[in-house]
Amino acid sequence: DDLGQLMTKDIFNTSTVRENVDHLTTEVPRSFSVLLGQFLLYALPAAYTAQHLALRWQTWMTGKLTNEWNKYGAAYKLKFEHTNVDNPDQRISENMSQITNFATDVTTDGMQNAMTLAAFIPILNAMGDFNPSVLGGPDMIIPNFMTWAAFGWSATAAVAMGAIAYTLPKLTRKTQHANGDFRAGLISVQSQPEQIALAQGEKFEKGLLKNIHRRAVDLDIKMINKRMQMMIFNSVEGNVGNYVPYLFTVPLGMGAMLTFGTAMQAAGIFRTVDRSVDFVKRTIPQFAIVKANVDRIAQLIDGIELSKYEMLEKEYYRRLQDGETKPPSDTAPEPAGPAL
Repeated sequence: DDLGQLMTKDIFNTSTVRENVDHLTTEVPRSFSVLLGQFLLYALPAAYTAQHLALRWQTWMTGKLTNEWNKYGAAYKLKFEHTNVDNPDQRISENMSQITNFATDVTTDGMQNAMTLAAFIPILNAMGDFNPSVLGGPDMIIPNFMTWAAFGWSATAAVAMGAIAYTLPKLTRKTQHANGDFRAGLISVQSQPEQIALAQGEKFEKGLLKNIHRRAVDLDIKMINKRMQMMIFNSVEGNVGNYVPYLFTVPLGMGAMLTFGTAMQAAGIFRTVDRSVDFVKRTIPQFAIVKANVDRIAQLIDGIELSKYEMLEKEYYRRLQDGETKPPSDTAPEPAGPAL
């Protein structure tokens, strides 16, 4: 598609059918082969490296959190004392995976879009400046008109998407909490069927699971509504965006600043630049979800650190009572743990 934008000017500006056919049968295949080779040389190593980086990062973080969770009585304290840190297993297994995958995807996609911008922005800059006096406006020069127009349109779309997705992190945290509670309830029933049967507690467990699942479904419905809002916005912005480049190239054409072929090329490159900058808008919903995952992981780490602090503090004062003057190596004279 990017190659097509570069060829548009030459195709539309050819004066004869013969020139057009020769261009399509010789120059286009050669240029396409070169571009395809360059893409494969970049894309394959980048994809391989990104996937292995995500796997190694996730393995390291999962191992670290698992080890800390099973030290200093943290698992016990998080379940029975610091109960606001719900479902540590979900946070370690699922939230960490989503965070690492998002980070590597954003890095590779961001690099690719940055390279696209670096290649096409100079072409838009070369389209020249614009004087609004052509359309009866003030006599002034707007430098790099097409470039500023592309960035302005993309920034407007990103701000609008950010407004729609503003409540998504909070809603995602609630949804993950409810789904985690429902899964924990199922595991509880599975792990103690004998006790439930002896106490004739099937009816109670059924009602408990039903209430938890109803809360999870209600939150899932809210998530669906939020996704529908973003889908509608993306559909409207995408379809309107197909015509926006021509609205900006028409004034340049009316001022005889661009030929027809150059104007068509400018519109196509405008859309290419817009799609690259649009990477920010596309990432906003994912970033909102990942923010919720980061908040949950951070809360888990705070809970583990608080459990460690409480355990070391107890050991510290026990040693003082026993007459030991040297405190444990992991403690300070006045330990201070994080607040949840």
